[in-house]
Amino acid sequence: MEGKKKLIFRMVRVLMVMSVITSGLLSLLVCLALFSNEVFSAEVKSPPTMIETTEKREVRVSLKNQNFGFYESGKLVFWGRVCSGRKGMDTPKGRYKVLGKVQKYVSKKYGSAMPYAIRFTNQGHFLHVGELKSKPASHGCIRLSESDAKKIFALAKAGDSVTVHD
Repeated sequence: MEGKKKLIFRMVRVLMVMSVITSGLLSLLVCLALFSNEVFSAEVKSPPTMIETTEKREVRVSLKNQNFGFYESGKLVFWGRVCSGRKGMDTPKGRYKVLGKVQKYVSKKYGSAMPYAIRFTNQGHFLHVGELKSKPASHGCIRLSESDAKKIFALAKAGDSVTVHD
C-alpha cells in the first residue's frame, strides 16, 4: 500500500510540474501572438470612398498609410496594401500617367522579376507584384499583392492617372 501512495504522490507531482510548464508555454505563446500582431500586421487604413477628380480611372497611393485606391470616376472600386520605396530610394510623390504595361517584366537595373508591371515614370518606377512588408522596403517601385496587381493591370489604360502622395 505504501508503494502505491508513493507512486500516486509522484504522479501528482509530475502532473503539477507539467501543468506549470504547460501554462507557462501557453502564456508565452499568447504573448508572442499579441506581440507579433502588433509589430508585423499593423492595420492598414482604407482610402476615401470618393475623391474629387476629372479622371475616368485613377490609382492613388498613400505613402503614409502604405495603401492604394483604384478609382473610376472618383468612386473607390477596390483598395489594398502597398510597399513603397525605402529611405534613400523613396517613391517619388506627384501626379503621373500610366506610360505602359508589361505582364512579365524584368528590372533592367536590378534583374528582378516584376510581374504585372505598370510604368508610371520615365525614371523606371512601376506598380508591380512584390513582397508586402510592414514598412517601405522597395527600390522605389510600388509593390502590390498579386491579386491587386492583376486587377489594376487589367483595368488601367495608358494615360490613366497615378497619384502618389503622403
